[in-house]
Amino acid sequence: MRELEQDGFINRVQFNEIPPHVEYSFTERERDLMPIFYQIMLWGFKHEKDNLPKRDEQ
Repeated sequence: MRELEQDGFINRVQFNEIPPHVEYSFTERERDLMPIFYQIMLWGFKHEKDNLPKRDEQ
């Protein structure tokens, strides 16, 4: 998560409370990528069976 924050993809807000509390949110930079991630997810669902081993190969 720290790397995503450093790369500008998420915001991290730490609240100095007991118990400790941290909230994360997406930045505009990450929100621009959401449609791309969605299309990759759809492609994965479409080709999910292609990546499974054949029953006779197990």
